Amino acid sequence: SSQAATTWYGIRDDKIPLAIKEAKKFQADLAEVGHCPWHELPSTTRKMLKYSLTEHLLVEIWCCQLFNQSDTNRNENRSKLDCRKYDFSNIVVNAWNALPDAVFASSNSHSFNLRLSTVDLIPFLRAMGLLPLLLLSSLMLQNGQAFSSSQGKQFITAFMENFETNRPSETSLKLFLVGHGNDTRVSVTVTRSSSRQSYSVASDETVPVDLPVSLEMKGSGIFPHSIVIEAEHDISVVSFNRKLYSVGSMTLYPVHELGNSYYVITPPGNKADSYKKEFAVVAWQTPTQVTVELQGGVYFKGRSYAAGTTLTVRLKAFEVLQLQSTEDLSGTRVQSSAPVAVLSGHVCVQENYYCDHVAEQLLPDSKWGKTFIVPPVPLQTGFDIIYVAASQSTRVVYQSGQEKGFQDMVPGKIAQFQLQSPQALYISADAGIQVLMFFTGIKIRNIGYDPFLINIPDVNSYGLAYRIHGLRKFDNHVLVVAKSSETLTWDGSVEAGIQWQSIPGSEYFWGEYNLQADLNQLSVFLENPQTPFGVLAYGNKNYEGYGFAPSPFGTLAPVPDLDPVQLTCPENSHYLSCGNACPATCSDREAPSRCQNTCAEVCQCDQGYLFSGEKCVPMESCNCTYNGVSYRAGEEFWADENCRSHCRCDNRLGKTVCVKSSCKAKTKCIVVNGVRGCHATTYSTCIASGDPHYRTFDGTKYDFMGSCVYKMVGVSSKNPALTPFSVTVENDNRGHKAVSFTKSVTLEVYNLTISLSKSAPHRAEVQWLNIGEVEDEVYNLPFSGGDGKFWITQEGNNIIFQSPEGFKVIYDTANYVEVSVPRSYQEQTSGLGGNFNENLDDDFMLADGTPTPSVDDFGISWEVPTTGSVCSKKCVHELPAFDQAQTIPYKGDRFCGLLTLETGPFKDCHSFVSPEMFFHNCLYDMQVFGEGALCQNLQAYTAKCQAAGAEIDDWRTAVSCRSPVSRRTHLFSVLNPEEPITPIQRDLKNKGKNTLDFHRYSSPKKHHASGELDDTLHCIFWSRGSQTCGL
Repeated sequence: SSQAATTWYGIRDDKIPLAIKEAKKFQADLAEVGHCPWHELPSTTRKMLKYSLTEHLLVEIWCCQLFNQSDTNRNENRSKLDCRKYDFSNIVVNAWNALPDAVFASSNSHSFNLRLSTVDLIPFLRAMGLLPLLLLSSLMLQNGQAFSSSQGKQFITAFMENFETNRPSETSLKLFLVGHGNDTRVSVTVTRSSSRQSYSVASDETVPVDLPVSLEMKGSGIFPHSIVIEAEHDISVVSFNRKLYSVGSMTLYPVHELGNSYYVITPPGNKADSYKKEFAVVAWQTPTQVTVELQGGVYFKGRSYAAGTTLTVRLKAFEVLQLQSTEDLSGTRVQSSAPVAVLSGHVCVQENYYCDHVAEQLLPDSKWGKTFIVPPVPLQTGFDIIYVAASQSTRVVYQSGQEKGFQDMVPGKIAQFQLQSPQALYISADAGIQVLMFFTGIKIRNIGYDPFLINIPDVNSYGLAYRIHGLRKFDNHVLVVAKSSETLTWDGSVEAGIQWQSIPGSEYFWGEYNLQADLNQLSVFLENPQTPFGVLAYGNKNYEGYGFAPSPFGTLAPVPDLDPVQLTCPENSHYLSCGNACPATCSDREAPSRCQNTCAEVCQCDQGYLFSGEKCVPMESCNCTYNGVSYRAGEEFWADENCRSHCRCDNRLGKTVCVKSSCKAKTKCIVVNGVRGCHATTYSTCIASGDPHYRTFDGTKYDFMGSCVYKMVGVSSKNPALTPFSVTVENDNRGHKAVSFTKSVTLEVYNLTISLSKSAPHRAEVQWLNIGEVEDEVYNLPFSGGDGKFWITQEGNNIIFQSPEGFKVIYDTANYVEVSVPRSYQEQTSGLGGNFNENLDDDFMLADGTPTPSVDDFGISWEVPTTGSVCSKKCVHELPAFDQAQTIPYKGDRFCGLLTLETGPFKDCHSFVSPEMFFHNCLYDMQVFGEGALCQNLQAYTAKCQAAGAEIDDWRTAVSCRSPVSRRTHLFSVLNPEEPITPIQRDLKNKGKNTLDFHRYSSPKKHHASGELDDTLHCIFWSRGSQTCGL
């Protein structure tokens, strides 16, 4: 059209601000050389462009591109118009948005409607690389909403904390770099380090990148190292964080998609007190202030921040903030002064099976979409959970099968929907929303599949092709959402075996494709050249699961060129664009001489400095790196959890030297202030004894006669350095309604429940709670569980639970319970044992944190609700006050005075445990209940003495107290046996396991004359030299 050279088709300049410069330049050149010489183009192309759109500028652009690539180029004038010099992507997107409606609805041509009549043009436009741009523009016109893409040239990320494992060799942090369209060079940089690696990635190629496992961030804090990925041309990136039985994956969003406002989603699972929910904020190239409006409590830099408070943190360029909590952090808002990346998930979330690490990079709320389709996971027989977040007042309409509904949401609200196969979930909203799918896991026969989390793309982010890579040794699956399967190809061929299911409320269908493990198929290329479609990838094997939304092929929007990131060098070093890639380090000073890559971007230490880890230090103060941890010159440390390998950083040798060793007497291998070592043990103890008498950690003594289940001690701290635990006691009145005695003790710790009962004095019932189906198991003692995390032994009548962290529970299976904790738990406890703050005046705190003067109210507030039991919340009869006169008869040696008698059976215990409290309790109980209370009070002191390691003589004969042992046994003392008592104990000792020093204690044992040695804790007999040991 001659109009093209002068008026530019009525498009107003103010409608194309980004394209006007290039467009006018092209227009002027077009006027000079004339229009596209259609007769010189191939006939198939002329047929494709026969519509009236040839009168318009956009088709002139397409023709120009075609003609310059065509072998039929004979027109000398036209050849002067080199189409490659124009930024057509900019012109096309903006011009398409600005074209008048008449272009799409000419009366003498087909309507250029992407949904109806572009089938013939789509292959041509796609070949020209222009179709994705037009699809994007059309979708933006139709929906008026933001658009996001996971393709780009720059990315930044970090690795959040994953599940703890005792198999570090099974740990790996990986990136998968996927090439799109052009071969490209990609650099992967660990910020504030000397690490920058370069990779070559071809089109449609996936390149794995291994990263140091030390990059995993642990706990709440600010971390210096992030990972920056830069490419010459567009790529996409998937990250994997894998440990044995726990793997998390996520698709990364490029830097140009980052924003300043996010809403966090952290699936809580159904084990709220196990591993922590977490999210991370990664700063880009500039210092950034981050404001966090918390929806759950966190512990950060020595302070606790409750839900509802605001935490403000200043990050340097490339730094990472990670926050963790035992509470659900979903709905927490993150705002920043500059664009940041936000990752969100859970250290190890558990729902229907074992736990698994989950993590996803979130989109800022400015990039959220409005329409989503979530296909189900076919193997799920239960429900999965769909999380939906809103940033403003929003109406969300949903449909699953024939079930329809809507939900009105306010800013920051997180809605949950259930998803169950075979029905997909269709979601639309009148404002942008964020949608995540949480696969809750499932156990099928003997195989269990762990949870995973996927950030669901909105339908406007769908693409025309995808490359899917699965993981080795996994069952890998692909979920597809498409309008039609007729033109969908898998590695170039139509897959006929997929069962397609319609999605009510939409034009789409969903189906699943399984990569064939028997053929070692780890990759597949999906393509539909006519209509965009969506893809989710997931995989699983026993105890593990992963899932992510892969990036579509084809540029969906012009990717801006950002300034390259220069390698950020640590202090005392400098940047070299061409240096030795193997720097000299404290531990390997000859590394440069063996290096093959002598010209790479590096950080080189200044003269007189060497690399120690990621820092440059003076040669004379070289640190050592041991198991990924850096130690100062001359620093000594223990390399194992049992303090049996003592190490020292030798700066002269430039390495760590370790020797076998152990802790000295009266010290214990424990962690103090985050450092493991041999520390003098100082503890505080709370006690319940007799009928029952209580003493708190701070020393307050009181009597409480409730016969229900009560929390004796609980850890209320959010400090991740402390192991959380809870001790509950169940009391009964044993036929006397005025008093109560301890019937059983229950300990919850390490994701399991341990029950100790007077009805089974030699056994411990353990409920393993870290699997979907709770399993009850009964163990004879001694017993070690949780991969050495705890031990349960028996010494005399005492059942003893002990942990490496130093807290201990003792129950004599009669009427004495003791809980001891190290000083690290100060001000962190609650329950009947008080708050352990060395203040006797505030021990009576109710469960809601308010003080009370009433012992009964205090005790009742710590009742643990139970079902099916009848109990008395407090004493039903008024008890008399202590009367000195009435207790005088009981102070003699035949009664309570036996406890304090300097020549009596307890004499050797007096230096270990003061008998004063037990003597007073004994007098009072005998005043109220008579001689029947004597034995239980003497037994309570006996339990305390045994726990302290003191020797006691036979006291039962002197006061006619019957032993709880059977009629076929008798009592005797074992004087400091040096060997374990049972085969279990001997086996633990032979294997180097900690047997809790239960040979240290001298306590009454049971003896049987049969001469038989076994480990059932029935009667056994064992002789060693002149000593005889029985149990």
